[in-house]
Amino acid sequence: MTWFGSAIFISALAQLIQTALLPNDLFLFAPFITLLFLISIILCTHAVYKRLRIKTSWKFLTLVLTITVSTVGYYSYIEQNLAVRFIAIALATIAILFNNAQPFINAKHTHILERLLKLSLSGSILAVSIRAVVLVSLIKNNRSLEDFPFIWASSQFLILFFTSLIFILLCACSIRDSIRKLEYERNIDPLTGLLNRRAFNEIIEHLEPHPNSQNALLICDIDHFKKINDIYVHYIGDLALQHVSHIMRKAVRRYDEIARIGGEEFVIFLQDTSTDTALCVAERIRETIASTPLEHENNAIYLSISIGISFFQDQNLFQEALHQADAQLYQAKNSGRNQIQWTSAHLSIED
Repeated sequence: MTWFGSAIFISALAQLIQTALLPNDLFLFAPFITLLFLISIILCTHAVYKRLRIKTSWKFLTLVLTITVSTVGYYSYIEQNLAVRFIAIALATIAILFNNAQPFINAKHTHILERLLKLSLSGSILAVSIRAVVLVSLIKNNRSLEDFPFIWASSQFLILFFTSLIFILLCACSIRDSIRKLEYERNIDPLTGLLNRRAFNEIIEHLEPHPNSQNALLICDIDHFKKINDIYVHYIGDLALQHVSHIMRKAVRRYDEIARIGGEEFVIFLQDTSTDTALCVAERIRETIASTPLEHENNAIYLSISIGISFFQDQNLFQEALHQADAQLYQAKNSGRNQIQWTSAHLSIED
């Protein structure tokens, strides 16, 4: 919105200068007003391109700006011709709006707001093109603007309409970004980037029931984590949490859920998985953490993790499964740490 806001300000400044001048003096300031007007279009276009993740061709825009302002200057001071000035500005506007044509045409956007933004900018290009055609016809046939009142008024209306629509859509995108940011801050642990406890519980609550499928719940706890903070500093402890989180992410499937639910405690939910697969995932996590030290300033800090696992069928049994996995984690800690403990008793509705 900063780019578009700047575009509105510069455009308003150009309009203010144009309104304050006497009609006979307009040609004296035509190049300067044209410069402001084209800069406002460039900023507006860049705002849309940035939103659509399309690179703006600044070198091309600089060339267009230079040629157009020079042309307007020539036909203001040397050979006064209002129609040619209008044509130059119209063609420059099309070039600016379409400054990186191929990426713009090929861009695919899934969200409706971004698709509407692309359509709005395309509509602006069409409206300005209509105006350019009208102006070219004026010069070729030595006619005036009064000969094309409907087409001229229609193109003006379309340009205003699409500009307003772009503004509204950019505001909507900005609001959407703010909402997504708030949701991210509400649901994500800022240190590890994993889900927090609240978000994890909400995901479990909204799972669709699959009574015939088995789920696995892994509770993981970094061994002797307090010693890491005591021997080193809390910064190293934070790095250790991020290190372990990264390993966990790589060990599970894309649709499995991982959350940090305590200081050094994590929970992993493996939906619709067999006992052997869950044990394999847990062992992969344990072995990778044990064999992959945290590297920091030429120091190798070795970590280990204990894991407790429970199995259940219906999400209504999640809290019971959580207590069961926690008991298995406690058993792993008491049995020497750096190991996996699980229960062979699978929770189901019948229980």
